[in-house]
Amino acid sequence: MVNAPTLPRRSRSGITLALAGAGLAAVLAIPAQAASPQVLLAAAPGVAGAADCDAVQPGAAARSGATLSRQSKTAAILGQASALDAIRAQQEGQEDHPLFAGSPAKPLEPAAGPVPARQAGCGVSSPFAARAVFDPVQPLSFIPRRTAQPPMAAAPVVGGSADRILGSKLVPVGSTSFDSAFARVSRARTNLGPTLAAIGAPRVDQNALVASVNRWVNRSITHAEDRDLFGRADYWADAGTTLRLGKGDCEDFALLKMELLAAAGISRDDMILTLARDLIRRRDHAVLLVKTDAGYLMLDNVGDAPLDARADHGYRPVMSLGAKQSWLHGY
Repeated sequence: MVNAPTLPRRSRSGITLALAGAGLAAVLAIPAQAASPQVLLAAAPGVAGAADCDAVQPGAAARSGATLSRQSKTAAILGQASALDAIRAQQEGQEDHPLFAGSPAKPLEPAAGPVPARQAGCGVSSPFAARAVFDPVQPLSFIPRRTAQPPMAAAPVVGGSADRILGSKLVPVGSTSFDSAFARVSRARTNLGPTLAAIGAPRVDQNALVASVNRWVNRSITHAEDRDLFGRADYWADAGTTLRLGKGDCEDFALLKMELLAAAGISRDDMILTLARDLIRRRDHAVLLVKTDAGYLMLDNVGDAPLDARADHGYRPVMSLGAKQSWLHGY
């Protein structure tokens, strides 16, 4: 039997005090570590422990010493790598971190702001396009997908293909808010013989007559707004007033052409004043339609050549007025 050496009382007291201090330090270290972000961020579910990671992931042995020192402290407390270590490893490009092992990386989705410089089927490049590399064919995750809807039935319209006006169909109506103004200017009679003589339009050729009147009015009348001429937002001037002022807006151009053509022998039943929306300039507009043997022609103050009135020409007609009938436009 070997007796243990007897230590002096002071030495035994020092050892006891040291052991007590070490135990107290260990107890105090646990709440201190629990208050740190490394412990508050829980590890992701289904993540393998650090020991398993070293066995499965051969690249883990190649990490830098600084990264291992940061992870070893957290792993010693949690028994595995923390989520904070995973974030740090992701920023450092460590794909072999245990939090990433066995789970495929999710591809980044495009942000809401940038758009591809060229969309499929689109012929115009966006001036705000960002140089982002992603597949524009794939739908963005934040945009709800549209479900197929059954086509809506078209509203019934009157007339055949010959009545197609500026890409629309004429739908007869009983009255409009412009009937009184149209009747007023139509009743006004002005001697337009001298004006027709100045135009020199051949009355025997209808197409030549229509083109000559359209060109002369466009070049002889200056465009001006009703507010500047008459002090009101909208006023339809008769042919005599427009000739006297030498100015007018789009409906004044159209009404003057209508009166000149009527004075030259074209039936009023073959002329239609059409009010439309100019989709290019984004403003209201008015044109005159004249029926010929080849169909309706459109006389516009923005061009001297009469145009085939079956195409829309960038206009969306809303209402048309004739000598005996008014129409809305159906699509």
